Amino acid sequence: VWEGQEAYIATFRDVTDQRRTERALRIAKRAAEASNRMKSAFLANMSHELRTPLNGILGFSEVMLHKVFGPIDNAKYEDYIRSIHHSGKHLLGLINDLLDHSKIEAGEFSIAGGTTDPQELISLVIESIQTSTDAKNIEITANTDAIANLEIRADDTRLRQVLLNLLSNSIKFTPSGGKITVDCTRDHRGNVTIAVIDNGIGIPPEQIPKALAPFGQLEDPYTKRQAEGTGLGLPLSKRLIELHGGSLRISQTPGGGTTVTVVLPAYRVVQIGDGATVGGERQDVSGTC
Repeated sequence: VWEGQEAYIATFRDVTDQRRTERALRIAKRAAEASNRMKSAFLANMSHELRTPLNGILGFSEVMLHKVFGPIDNAKYEDYIRSIHHSGKHLLGLINDLLDHSKIEAGEFSIAGGTTDPQELISLVIESIQTSTDAKNIEITANTDAIANLEIRADDTRLRQVLLNLLSNSIKFTPSGGKITVDCTRDHRGNVTIAVIDNGIGIPPEQIPKALAPFGQLEDPYTKRQAEGTGLGLPLSKRLIELHGGSLRISQTPGGGTTVTVVLPAYRVVQIGDGATVGGERQDVSGTC
C-alpha cells in the first residue's frame, strides 16, 4: 500500500476439475435414485406376483386341515399339510414385510384412519403368540393400567403388526425359561409409551443402528443362528410408528436383554367417552409416506 493509494491482489484458480467432479456426482446421484425407485417398483410387483399363488396354497391347505370334504386317512399326510400351511404363512409374512418396505421406499404407502383400544390390542397380540411362548416356557406379562380407558387414533392393523413384530423378536432371542414384559406408561405431556422388555441375548449398542437399517443382519453368530427373516421387522416397525408421528428406539435392558420402546404422540390419544385428545396440538403426519 502506497501513501494515499490502495493496492489490490487478485488470485486465480482453475476449478474445471472441481466442477467436472461435482457434475459427475450429481449424475451418479440421480442414477442411483432412479435405480432405487426401479428396484422398489420391481420388488412391489414381484411381491404381488408371489402372494397370489401363496394365498392359493394357504387356502387349499386350510381346507384340507379342516377336512371340509372328508377325513384324511393317513395321519402323516395331515402332518405334511400342517407343515405346508405353517411354512406358507411364514413365507407370506416375509413377502408382506418386503412389499410394505418397497411401498414405503417408493412413496406409495399410507396408513388408515380410525381408533383402536391399545389395552385390548396388546391383549389380543399376546394371546396370538401364546403358543410360541408356551413352547419355550417364556413368561409374558403386560402392565397396561396406565392406558385403560384410552383410545389411540391409529391404523389398527399396522399397530398390531408393529407389536407382533416386537414380541416375535423378543420370543426369538429370549432363551427357554426367560421373561418378556409389555410395559405401558404415559408421560407428563400425555404421550403413550409401550415398551417390550426381555431378558434375552440383547443387542450390543454399536449394532443397534444396523438392527434398525433395512435388511440389516446382526453380526453375533448366535443371533444369526436364531434369526429367521429378511431383517425388515424392526426397520419396518420404526417406519410405521413414524408414520403415526411417533418414534421407536432400542436400548439395553439393565441386567441383560433388550428394550424396544414405542412412543405415540399425545395428539393421537383420546379419552374414551369425551372424544377429545388428551394433550398437544394435532400434527397429523398420516397418509402417504
